[in-house]
Amino acid sequence: MSLIVISVIFCFLSISQAQADSWTYKTPMPTARCFLGSCVLDGKIYAIGGATSSSAVTPALEVYDPLIDTWTQKANMPVALCFVNVAVLDGKIYVFGGKISAFGAACKQVFIYTPDTDEWTQIEDTPHDYGGPVTAVVDGQAYLIGGANEGSGIVVPDVSVYNPATRTWTEKADMPTPRIMHAACVYENLIACIGGTTENWTSVFYRKVEVYDPLQNTWTTKNDMPVGRWGLAACTLDSLIYVTGGYYGQNSCNRVDILNPISNDWSTGTPMQQIRRAHVTCVLDGKIYALGGSYTNGGTSVFLSSLEVYDTDQSTSILNDKTNGYTPDKFHLGQNYPNPFNPQTTIQFKIPFTGKKNVKVKLYINNLLGQSIRTLINDHRSPGYYQVQWDGLDDTGNQVSAGIYLLHMKAGDFIQTKKLILQK
Repeated sequence: MSLIVISVIFCFLSISQAQADSWTYKTPMPTARCFLGSCVLDGKIYAIGGATSSSAVTPALEVYDPLIDTWTQKANMPVALCFVNVAVLDGKIYVFGGKISAFGAACKQVFIYTPDTDEWTQIEDTPHDYGGPVTAVVDGQAYLIGGANEGSGIVVPDVSVYNPATRTWTEKADMPTPRIMHAACVYENLIACIGGTTENWTSVFYRKVEVYDPLQNTWTTKNDMPVGRWGLAACTLDSLIYVTGGYYGQNSCNRVDILNPISNDWSTGTPMQQIRRAHVTCVLDGKIYALGGSYTNGGTSVFLSSLEVYDTDQSTSILNDKTNGYTPDKFHLGQNYPNPFNPQTTIQFKIPFTGKKNVKVKLYINNLLGQSIRTLINDHRSPGYYQVQWDGLDDTGNQVSAGIYLLHMKAGDFIQTKKLILQK
């Protein structure tokens, strides 16, 4: 007979830090590159295009599966490009223009990649051949912001919006500060544009943070970031904006600065292991993935294939502490521990108050083929902290073989997956 032990720890619990948050290396990309594009789709990270040297670019499309820590080569872009502007719209990947080399001409071409068929198609061009804008998606529309004019090389403040339903472009209110090689991320349906530079990229390192409201078509400002730089990356995790890496002074950096957009305060995060600029970051399952980029070594540019991940979940455990009241503010599935394990592992998850007394929760385990192995929970739960043990048995009470299994949690619209490793 199999055994499931479920512990519920209600709102009098607190969260404690077992160890400092950290960055860890994962399997590197097959192709070292900077000024690449990236996105997340269906639980995988797509790395697209980029510069492989000061004079060469690649059309490579490589896909990372974090659950098995492997990369897969997919169909190349029709054109090799760097400064790639990527957006996910309607389940497809759009590439809006780019540059044919790091110091070469910009193009207006737009390509769509369909993952199901591993095919690229070309559609209508962008209205401008600007190099180095940033891209953000809000309410199913793609925003291209800033960049440099192909003819003059002068940086621009333009904001162009693409609607995939009508396949049309619309011009919006200009960004207050024209810039290139800046970063952008979305929070609460607002677009934050951070850092960057001008044509004088060796001496101008912007600290500015300007926020665009698509609904109002207006711009506001936030407090400047602590250190100005270009070639940085930005992403949003747990309502905070993480700004990583970039170039200032004489080289790349591994800085991580964190902006709380509500309080408008900056703090310093755990530095990346690798200094890098012109890299990208993606958020997937509560983790930040930083990949690619470059740095300077003895006057020579070094192009990176490395991938590192920042996981706040590594340091979070639920402990009995009745002296502090704490109610979960979001759904969350923790990483099991120990992992790898044999014969038993512990799984923790949170259920916030959603306005309902109880929430339907399903916690289940599949193998890598998607076949059902074990259902741990499939009923309604009240807000609080929960803890479940899995003893390595399937639903029929048989011991499963050693290997990798996928733990899934579904609660309303919330879905999260973790990788379990059962050892011999």
